Formats: sequence, C-alpha cells, structure tokens
Amino acid sequence: SKADWMNTLQSKFTQTQRSDNSHCCPVTVSMYHIHTWGALSKWPHGSNKTALPTDLTLVESEESHTRFGRLFRASFPHYDGNSTTHPSSTIQRSYFRGWNGTTLLPLRPFDKLIKAGVFIASTCHRGGETKRLQLVRELQSYIRIDSLGKCMTTRQNPEGVVLRKGSTEQETLQLKQETISRYMFYLAFENSFEPGYVTEKVFDALIAGNKWLLLSLCKKLRCVIFVLYVGTVPIYLGSTPDCKKLMPHPKAAVYVSDFPDMRALAGYMQSLMDNEALYEQHRQWRRQHVGSIVQGSDLVTKSWPCRVCEWAAKKKYG
Repeated sequence: SKADWMNTLQSKFTQTQRSDNSHCCPVTVSMYHIHTWGALSKWPHGSNKTALPTDLTLVESEESHTRFGRLFRASFPHYDGNSTTHPSSTIQRSYFRGWNGTTLLPLRPFDKLIKAGVFIASTCHRGGETKRLQLVRELQSYIRIDSLGKCMTTRQNPEGVVLRKGSTEQETLQLKQETISRYMFYLAFENSFEPGYVTEKVFDALIAGNKWLLLSLCKKLRCVIFVLYVGTVPIYLGSTPDCKKLMPHPKAAVYVSDFPDMRALAGYMQSLMDNEALYEQHRQWRRQHVGSIVQGSDLVTKSWPCRVCEWAAKKKYG
C-alpha cells in the first residue's frame, strides 16, 4: 500500500545520522509529482502531508499552466521550489531529455516521402474544436494533411497509412515516429500556447524513425537489430521563441507564426514539396551532427536531475 511504502522509505532514510551544522551529509530533496497527490492529501496538496524528513521539497509537473494554473498557484507556495516548463519556475524543465547525434543515422530519401503533412491528436477536448484543430482544418483546405489520431481522423489515404498502437508505451511511440517519418511534414501543434510550453511533438518529428529487424543469416550468427532514425520537417504551432531556443538549428522546424495566414504557410509547404534542394535545407543539420552531441539550450544539453542538484546545493549551502 502507499502507506507501507512511505513508512519503509522513511525508515531507510532515518537510518543515516545527519547534521544540519556542517557539510558532512548530502543535501536531500523530496520531489513530488503534483498530479498524484489527489489520493494522498486534501487540496491544495502541500508537502506537509508527508513525513519525509528531507532538507528541501520540490514539486514538479510537465503540464500546462493554462490548464492547471489553479492547482499550481494553490500548491506551489507550500514547497521550497517547483519545476515546470514555465520560465517562472524555480527550475525550468523541458519535455525533451536531450539527444546524441550518434543516433541520427541516414534520412529517408526525398523521393520516398509522402508529399503531404500528417497530424496526430490523441486527446479530444470537450466543448467544441480547439484553436489547433480549426487551424488544421483550414490548412487542409489548401494542402493535403492526413489526420491519423483519435480526433478529426482522415479515414483514407492513397498509401494506406494507419497509426498503430504497440503493446507498450515505448513501442507505441516508435510506431508513431515510424508513421511520422513517412511524411514530408508533421504538424507539431501544441494544446496550449504559453511561455516555455514546448512538448515532445516537435521532437517526435526531428527524431522520427523506423525500426528494422535483420534476420540472422544462419543459426550460428546472432540476430542483429538496427534502429534507423529518419527525420521529417515539423510545422510548429506554439511558443515559437521558446521552441527556437531548443532547436539544434534555425531551420530544423517551420513556424506557423512566421506566416501571415495558413494559405501562405500552405504555399511554402508546397514549394518545399516541389523543390528537393529547398526541402533538404530543413534537414541539413542532421548530416552535420551525425556522430556528435547535438548542441542547444541548457534545457536539453544539461540534464534536469543535474540542475535539480545544483539548485539544492545552492539553496542549502549558498
């Protein structure tokens, strides 16, 4: 039970003698995921609801301030710090955990890509169409966009592409990336438009890949598995300034906010479909980073746990 788990954790923690007057002991931080507090404590879910005797308390969430602002404003003051995607957070975080260029292997050839964009929305919001769905429909009136998620699903496409679900969350993600990689564009449209809120959508396009299983040539040879990551070009709608900070190259993505309207965006997408050289300018960064660490913002190049540790040490010892 949750109570037994908490008691066991506290028992193990207090076995170590601690001193508040010296640097002899490591700084300890109890970290709480705010969305799991419902079953353990009453509103507004403060850290005083637990008995963990840590030096500092930190509350975290990857969700939108627009959607969960009421919860955040009420709960966060009860903790020593908070970590969300918003720039106002004590420790700003990113959906994306960073990447290594050694995984960025050959791209799918230009002439093998489906000359269209793909949109995937797994969550259908109540109360009518959201702004992003309205913009997708408008874009569809000018250019081919296949919608393969649960919302606004395109029932048929000439290539017979469908979005499959795997037996695990990781497999489902790989299948999603495989589907994305078949198209020239992926519509990475955010649910919420707010500072710092850049989810995994745009990165799904950049690292979209296919998984190929090569059977052994004979019984004596081991089976060899190659994972090939073949990126597509994301069309991003959201907090453009924050997204640009996280991108490995200025042309890694195309931004809706850079165009006066959806007609103009569709015209630019069509020009890329018709001109391989122009299209490949948006994927050139991949070839430059094969075999090396992809540079970018500290939010993706420095791990979140490391930044938490730096905050804790500074908070405790100055």
